[in-house]
Amino acid sequence: MKKFLFSLFSIMALYACQQSIVSTEATPELSARVSGRLVKFNIINARLSQVGGSGEQRLDITGLSYDGSLRLIITVAESSSYENAITAKDFRVAVFNEDDPATDHDESNESPEAFFTASEMQGNSATTDLLRENGVVTITGNVTEGKRGTVSGKFYGSLISITGGTDYILADGTFTNIAYAITD
Repeated sequence: MKKFLFSLFSIMALYACQQSIVSTEATPELSARVSGRLVKFNIINARLSQVGGSGEQRLDITGLSYDGSLRLIITVAESSSYENAITAKDFRVAVFNEDDPATDHDESNESPEAFFTASEMQGNSATTDLLRENGVVTITGNVTEGKRGTVSGKFYGSLISITGGTDYILADGTFTNIAYAITD
């Protein structure tokens, strides 16, 4: 009988301890002011793709607005890292820019370190326009363990349609605690 009571109390004690453990995992969040309107996104996918041995890697974070009308992809590329993480720093966004004859260099030939993809959603169909992009994506924190990681940062940018479609002005963009898979 003593063994039974001891076992019963042991199980109850373990159960009570388990119930008192509070999760310290933070909720992933992605949000931005899009043309003046605060938009929050569900995280659809996040992945760090690596080219074996070359030091090249690319982080993609894909979010779908809560109302399902906008898909936003944030892409950051790095060509000189030999770790399972994107470096914490600013990454320049400069895509499809026209050359400014008032400057000494050709802005149309700049290589972006990051870019955005904004798509208008109609159900499961996406419409993506060609966008002239300028801005910054800042990685503020990145933790990896094995083939998984968690990244946080902020971003802003202007995405101006080249074809006369929808323009997007991204301000106060943040992504926090975004879990991603690491693939080769």
